[in-house]
Amino acid sequence: MSWSRSFRNFIRRHTAPKTEQEAIYWTDKLSSIYVFCAWNAMGFAVAGCLYKYKMARVDEQKPSREQVALERTLTWGNFTARIVHPPVQEEKIEAIETES
Repeated sequence: MSWSRSFRNFIRRHTAPKTEQEAIYWTDKLSSIYVFCAWNAMGFAVAGCLYKYKMARVDEQKPSREQVALERTLTWGNFTARIVHPPVQEEKIEAIETES
């Protein structure tokens, strides 16, 4: 018999409930621990999904790389030249092309 099996049998013998009340007490206690762990796991899963959704929304709001690069090139010391006009939408370009 391996040492792990003999250790497991030793623990099983010495930690087994001696009375029915003791068995009920430990069953209730362990079931409440299992419920607590499951509730926490579910909470972490929901929090992870919300964090992932929030980070996806933050990524959508980031400016394009070209915009950031242009702002960096137009910034020097205390002087900052910023692009004031918003980027032209494709729909507006199509409307202008069809009018002319």
